Amino acid sequence: MLLRQLMWITISVVVSVSINFGMYYALGDAAFPWNFVVIIGLFLLIGFMAQRRAMKKMGMLPGKAGKTQYQCFKCGEFYKGNVCPKCGARGGKMVFSGGNNPFGI
Repeated sequence: MLLRQLMWITISVVVSVSINFGMYYALGDAAFPWNFVVIIGLFLLIGFMAQRRAMKKMGMLPGKAGKTQYQCFKCGEFYKGNVCPKCGARGGKMVFSGGNNPFGI
């Protein structure tokens, strides 16, 4: 985990320094305000990509969550909404189905 973070930090620093020198070589002193904008955008983009990759590896991408259901306390029926269709009882235990849950909760 620490090596992966160090790898991303090294990649972002090397790319940002190369962009900084490249823009300075191409534009001269006029590149001063723009290189900071490009480098900050690059840090944000690389951080977003690393976070998305880590979330994908753990199976936690947005939109991939399981559906929320309820389990009736009286009859044990699974249902959506606030009233059990089998016995008419209100309230129940919230059950998360789907997703990447090793406990099956």
